[in-house]
Amino acid sequence: TLETQKEKIYNLAYYSPVTGLPNRINLKDRLETLICGDGTPEQGFFLIYIDIDNFKEIRFNVNCWG
Repeated sequence: TLETQKEKIYNLAYYSPVTGLPNRINLKDRLETLICGDGTPEQGFFLIYIDIDNFKEIRFNVNCWG
C-alpha cells in the first residue's frame, strides 16, 4: 500500500539499514527540534557523543554476517 511504501522510504532516510539505529539526518532533525523548539513547553536535554575507532571495519564485518 501507499502507507507501507511511505514508511519504508522514511526508514531508509532516517535509520541505518545495518543497525536499525537513527542516522545522522535523524539526529540533525531531532536536535533542531530540541534546540529551536516545537511549540511544546521547554524541557532540558543532554547529548552524549561516542566516537568509535575503526567503525568502518566493524560495519564491514557486520555486513558480512548478514
